[in-house]
Amino acid sequence: MKCGHKWIPRGGSRPYMCPRCKSTDWRGVLPKPNKIYGEEDLQRAVALYSEGKGCVEAAAETGVPLEIIVLKIRDISGDPIRMGPARR
Repeated sequence: MKCGHKWIPRGGSRPYMCPRCKSTDWRGVLPKPNKIYGEEDLQRAVALYSEGKGCVEAAAETGVPLEIIVLKIRDISGDPIRMGPARR
């Protein structure tokens, strides 16, 4: 639980909310992902997008998270974002 409360199940279900903090989020606090890509990786992803590849393919090839690529493309382009390859 977010507050650190430990739930010891006595049956097959868990309560709707934490008896201690009243939160309904049983996943707890998720750690922030480590940044495992560099600025050159992001620039390469933008270049792949400019060459006609989609955001998904650029993310797969460079290791840059899809969300980061989409935000970067949105910053530099006024056009709708392409997730897949450009149509020819």
